[in-house]
Amino acid sequence: MSHFATTWAIRQKGLKPATKLVLWYLADRHNPDYGCFPSQESLARDAEMSRASVNRHLAALEEMGLIRRVRRTDPATGRVMATRYLLAFEDEFEPPPDAAPCLELTHGPCLKNVDSRVSDCDTNLVSEPVRMMMTKQAREFRASLLGALGADPETGKVRGEGHILGSAADMAEADRWLGDLGLSEAECLGVIRDVLRRAPRTPHSFRYFRDAMRAFAARKQETPLTPKAGWAPKPVPTIRAEPPEAYRGKEAGNG
Repeated sequence: MSHFATTWAIRQKGLKPATKLVLWYLADRHNPDYGCFPSQESLARDAEMSRASVNRHLAALEEMGLIRRVRRTDPATGRVMATRYLLAFEDEFEPPPDAAPCLELTHGPCLKNVDSRVSDCDTNLVSEPVRMMMTKQAREFRASLLGALGADPETGKVRGEGHILGSAADMAEADRWLGDLGLSEAECLGVIRDVLRRAPRTPHSFRYFRDAMRAFAARKQETPLTPKAGWAPKPVPTIRAEPPEAYRGKEAGNG
């Protein structure tokens, strides 16, 4: 169990309750050292839903750029191994391709295949588009980030190029800059502008700035506090201890 991963999952906005539940159980199975490898049976049992429902919610999470499923096979035997689930905050995570592959070719039977062994039932019959819901402050921050990157503040499309920025995964990364690194929005924008002065072209993901943000946060913590102008330490008073009355009388007699 990873407390960071589950906290990250809880912070994600704009998900249907069942989809967010699947994301939380994925995060709960995440190990910081080894990764995330739960079976669909385990996820279905944890979330108390069918495997078909789990597959649909996993597809929605992957479409939003919050997870990436990686097929694994044993190089010696060719046997299919447990799928690895990459979460958006992991260093190995890469944005998903434009067209998501069919589950039949990657992670088990395709739900559209009549020969699928996965039950085609679902506990949530409500069908609605997945939207990335954000607060007004988050929307304004996203627009500022996209503007600094030369992208359209609404669509995220980079002018003169084909890729799009500002996805849910990008905003999860930006949330880490604010929450985990303790940077302000102005500091994040300053780091981005500084990196872009040296970058040959606009990056395809906010994760491009992760190392620069970490380095800036480390320097910020190391910066000593500067005393205010006109400030000076108060003088420490000298304390003179008086000898006891009896001792003073004894000294007088010896004199």
